[in-house]
Amino acid sequence: MASLSYYSSFNVIILVATLLLTNPIDCFGESKQEQEAEKNPKLLFVIGDSLYDPGNNQYFNATEKTRQSYSWPYGMNLNHKKATGRASDGFVIPDFIAFSLEITPLQPYLQSGADLAHGANFASAGSGCLEIHPGVMNLKMQLSNLKKVAKSLEQNLNEQKAKQVLKGSVYLIGLGANDYFEFNKNHPNASKSERIKYVHMVLGNLTMGLEEMYEMGGRKFAFQNV
Repeated sequence: MASLSYYSSFNVIILVATLLLTNPIDCFGESKQEQEAEKNPKLLFVIGDSLYDPGNNQYFNATEKTRQSYSWPYGMNLNHKKATGRASDGFVIPDFIAFSLEITPLQPYLQSGADLAHGANFASAGSGCLEIHPGVMNLKMQLSNLKKVAKSLEQNLNEQKAKQVLKGSVYLIGLGANDYFEFNKNHPNASKSERIKYVHMVLGNLTMGLEEMYEMGGRKFAFQNV
């Protein structure tokens, strides 16, 4: 049974992401450029694992383990009773954020012809911050896909306008759990210093990813269970 703290975390991340997308937050005073960014469309970009994946892995090099989410009972509580590639009997967290915003849930980024009008979901079940998870899109590849979307925005708008859109958008991130699962499975007797060293490695990779997103223009970040 899920703990109360999980449901509290679930509700808080939906609330935070929704507020970031609907309300400008000014903690230290905004520049004129930042104020202009608030007038542009606010997109939701999702980086994550199975808690956020709407079905990207079915369009990637999926393994037998990830294929489990493509068949019943996954999706059993959806209206059409069919699996969608989500590791859930229904929806995943970004879907509920979309419902809160009264927009259509983000489609898998890798889905042919995916609607990117409200953002993009790059999440991949089984992925992590480190390049140790085969057959999925880890942080590095998800960031690569985000850069493709940013490039497309520049081509469709212009560099300055695209930068403003990226600044006003929200970056929802939920990665790291699979890295720790993998370490604990392979090193059950690891010392405290070895565990601390590994945590620093995971957070180091995530930090570099955040720096890349910041360089692209990202300013609003929401995290869950890193």
